[in-house]
Amino acid sequence: MNISASNDPQALHLSFGEHRFDVELRDGRILSIPYTWFPRLMGISAELLNHYELSGEGEGVHWPDLDEDISVKELLAGHCDQTNFAKKYWSEHPEHSPFNATESAA
Repeated sequence: MNISASNDPQALHLSFGEHRFDVELRDGRILSIPYTWFPRLMGISAELLNHYELSGEGEGVHWPDLDEDISVKELLAGHCDQTNFAKKYWSEHPEHSPFNATESAA
């Protein structure tokens, strides 16, 4: 049996839809994340979205062309992007903010 030295959740594969991306974990769970949680991924071509790398043993996801890094552990904790880029985007587009309680779960 192959057991990872890490107890952190690990991504196995990502897939991309129109409004969200899915992160398939090694333990079989699938996380569905709206792009609005990570504004740098919004409106990006499928080619660029699919050019990602798994960091470590899958503890993170990195898009080298976009300078975007996402921690799987943080996704599981329900944390969205906390960069200044995201905060500025949400201040200019509050309808896309993950903190907007009136936003529909489309």
